[in-house]
Amino acid sequence: VKGADPRCASLKSMLDLQNLISDLWFAPYRRYRKNDSSGFEHVFVGEEKRGKITGLHNWVQFYLEEKKGNIDYLGWVGKQDSDYSDDVNLVTVKFAWADDDGEVEEKPMSTILCGSTVEFEMAILTLVFLAGNQEGDNEFTLGSERVSVKCYPQNVRYGGPKIGTAYLEIA
Repeated sequence: VKGADPRCASLKSMLDLQNLISDLWFAPYRRYRKNDSSGFEHVFVGEEKRGKITGLHNWVQFYLEEKKGNIDYLGWVGKQDSDYSDDVNLVTVKFAWADDDGEVEEKPMSTILCGSTVEFEMAILTLVFLAGNQEGDNEFTLGSERVSVKCYPQNVRYGGPKIGTAYLEIA
């Protein structure tokens, strides 16, 4: 694929692909301190950096945190999915999160693909990161919606870039 991540050319087996995916998503890297983040933590769990909530683009984590009373949903913002007749919807929300530091921080906007599986999201985000633009927009049609996957790498000292963030939004 033209523009594909050069690491794809060296894949010779399923194990090579598994190792690459593990490295992209789960290998710890430095945002502010040694090994303080990973792509999975940022995208699927959410994290705080310098007093601001970043990431948290997964409806399962959002649901679990809201169920525990840690997330206060503050409404929809920005562009929303136009077809709510199906089981999966892309929403943009605002929320406050009482995370692990005892303070409540507000995230003014986060896009979440509600109703999908973590496996689907990891697959589509990985595919776009490896075969698309790693520094911005990647537009395509998902169901009846025109969507964009935003990708940004986390460059590290050794090896290729890791997933810094990747998420879907309405194009």
